Amino acid sequence: MHRTNRGLEDPQVFDVAKRRKLNENHDGAPELYRVTTSIQFSYSDYTVGWICALPLEVAAAKAMLDEIHPALPKSLQDHNTYTLGRIGTHNVVVACMPAGVYGTTSAVTVATSMLSSFQSIRIGLMVGIGGGAHSSCNDIRLGDVVVSKPDENFGGVVQYDYGKTVQEGRFRRIGTLNKPPQVLLTAVSQLQADHTLGVGRIPEYLSEMGARYRSLLPEYGYCDRRPDRLYDALYEHLNSEGTCEGRDPSKLVTRPPRSGNHPAIHYGLIASGNQVIRGICDYADSRKNKQWQEYAAATAAAYAKEILSLPVAAGAAFNSHQSELDVRCHPDTRVDLLREIYGWADDADGKCILWLKGVAGTGKSTISRTAAQMFADHGRLAASFFFKRGEHDRENASLFFTTITLDLVRQIPDLAAHIQQAINEDPGIIRRSLREQFDRLIYRPLTDIGPNLRAGLVLVIDALDECNREGDVRTILSLLANMQSLSSARIRVFLTSRPELPIHLGFAQMGAETHHDVVLHDIPPSTIRHSVTNNGV
Repeated sequence: MHRTNRGLEDPQVFDVAKRRKLNENHDGAPELYRVTTSIQFSYSDYTVGWICALPLEVAAAKAMLDEIHPALPKSLQDHNTYTLGRIGTHNVVVACMPAGVYGTTSAVTVATSMLSSFQSIRIGLMVGIGGGAHSSCNDIRLGDVVVSKPDENFGGVVQYDYGKTVQEGRFRRIGTLNKPPQVLLTAVSQLQADHTLGVGRIPEYLSEMGARYRSLLPEYGYCDRRPDRLYDALYEHLNSEGTCEGRDPSKLVTRPPRSGNHPAIHYGLIASGNQVIRGICDYADSRKNKQWQEYAAATAAAYAKEILSLPVAAGAAFNSHQSELDVRCHPDTRVDLLREIYGWADDADGKCILWLKGVAGTGKSTISRTAAQMFADHGRLAASFFFKRGEHDRENASLFFTTITLDLVRQIPDLAAHIQQAINEDPGIIRRSLREQFDRLIYRPLTDIGPNLRAGLVLVIDALDECNREGDVRTILSLLANMQSLSSARIRVFLTSRPELPIHLGFAQMGAETHHDVVLHDIPPSTIRHSVTNNGV
């Protein structure tokens, strides 16, 4: 597959790639998994945990690291063995379950020890190989990747009893897992759009792996000589070797050939021992095929790398891990204000922007999180961004519109093709001005699908005053005011901030017909004290 664009990428990734130095043996081949930086990191620098069940999965994970870091001293209570490194802008911890010990209990033990040592981890990935269930709806082939994605009933992963089946071979479900963090779901939605358009980066990452670690190619690279035979599901084969020898060729399922040899990505529920990204190495039947295990591990690891390479401002969503640690309004407080916010969002003739302003300590962020959750519960949250001073990705506007864009794609899948067209036309859009990003990634796509867009969606932006460039603050406000002209695609903006001069000037320039102001300290002090006391703000 020829890649025609590079998607929404962080320019920092390119800068780091230019600086990367590979350690080479005398024959010119890179030395496998050798430390590639002398910088000593600390435990708090690592924000992504990556757990594997098998050594061959760990090998694939290590091969996807852009950089390998020196080891850190371990606690005596932590029995895990870690590989530390970086993918894109994320520092990653890779760990494997103990040899021969599989299942939920082992995974929990590894994860618990990892989180105890690396307390800044905010994203957890289970990446490995598994069996694929072919059906008329899902043309799964060996080497494809299956990614768990929640639906209205399940969080994306359906747990089954790891060795027990009921009559006729059906798995007995014993529970489900919660949904992944919002930042992961947003990234998965963006990747799903990319792969639908045929512009995913898995082939690129597999090619890079082969160039850097040539010794892995025979097993971890694609080989068209590996047999990929699918037999009728009712056909029982007694060959204890798990090979195709002696099988009845009339039982083979005829499938149309694929164009190219790149893996397809499938999304949906996974019946799993808790893994959420799986490379398919067999068809979950009596005919095991170990020849595909390494390649399947590599394709799954490449997909995980795709997720971590997307430029999203970590912690910016209202329900990110960091924000989940913060409080929401006590059920008995702010009732009138929340009712006013929801009424404004419902009013077809209402103003585009509702600005909630108040001095420090009056609970603006608590109200923002509560309102965002309220809109999300009703399927009306278009996107959210919580600025925060002192956090690199959240104290400036560099990733503001790209993060909003990814949220919008998750909420409004029809936008994906229009946004991808904008990226195809200008692969460097992320490095353009805020005005260009807004126009080409948000305003034009929303205009294009306007008549088909559900009315009443709300964009929640908290603490705009904590954006560290006054010019960017004024630009953001002037651009958001343009939402008013999207009459066929009514999207409202709920925004909070302190009443600082740059924001006052920004609102003054857009005109009173565009926004409605609510002053938080105009609310009775007793109500504020009750809410703050109950929430510890």
